[in-house]
Amino acid sequence: MASVPQTTTPATNDDKKPRKGTWLDTLQMNPKMYWPKKYRYSIEPYPGTIAILSIQQRDHYEANGYIIIKNLLPKQVVERFKTKMSSSKETQDEILKEYIRLPELLRIVQGFCGPNIMAVDALNLGNEEVDEQGGNKVQYRNLFSLPLRPADRIVSSWTPITDWTKFSLSPGSHKSGGLYSSDGSETVLFEPVPRETSTKKEVSLNTGDTLFCHPLLSYALPQKTLSLFANFASSDCQFVEYMEGRDQSLIPPHMKESASLPLADWKQKVIFVHGQRSSL
Repeated sequence: MASVPQTTTPATNDDKKPRKGTWLDTLQMNPKMYWPKKYRYSIEPYPGTIAILSIQQRDHYEANGYIIIKNLLPKQVVERFKTKMSSSKETQDEILKEYIRLPELLRIVQGFCGPNIMAVDALNLGNEEVDEQGGNKVQYRNLFSLPLRPADRIVSSWTPITDWTKFSLSPGSHKSGGLYSSDGSETVLFEPVPRETSTKKEVSLNTGDTLFCHPLLSYALPQKTLSLFANFASSDCQFVEYMEGRDQSLIPPHMKESASLPLADWKQKVIFVHGQRSSL
């Protein structure tokens, strides 16, 4: 049978009509800028839930290793903490227990650790302690005192109780490499990769603001301030054994006591604060 010759339909005026706009066009949104990306250092929201961090916040944390949330803590909470920080040690412990359970704080922590959260360490730092530890002359990394992995599911928080203007850090230093053993694995604490040469930056925080940073971000201790500090980790993280050879100069002074604890003590130290317990 002879084949039927194929014919083409000439273009009509209907084919030249402009494309009908989509909802992205209506909102004037560029999908390349606003469409969800893959992030390493923050958590994707679960289906049906509202994203905790904005895309701009996630982009900033991805590139720099920290974000600052302005006025995160209500003024009345900050004032109560400030009054109690000069009280007995028992009262200060109560402050820390309340701090690590603050809904305002944990809402943001979920953006980095997920919904299941353990408070790994918490401290309050006063003026005298910070000055004795050298102020912002030396930079440290929190991961050197934390026997937990993976590092990307750990986040540290700093909340000033009084204003400070000199919190020195190195944006992007969290990307300079993890902590590796001689066989190249990243499951243990050992010698660090060479220190990065990224530019230092001073950021300003006011009372009630909170800085969240990756545990590998290099930073210097703030001077002349009262502040609350905590490390949070996903309860899906795993404990790892410390190894000999850690660079002690990179362990923050306020965390040296914790860094010397045996692993059994660390397992008793962590506090469940949100969601469900898992590995920790």
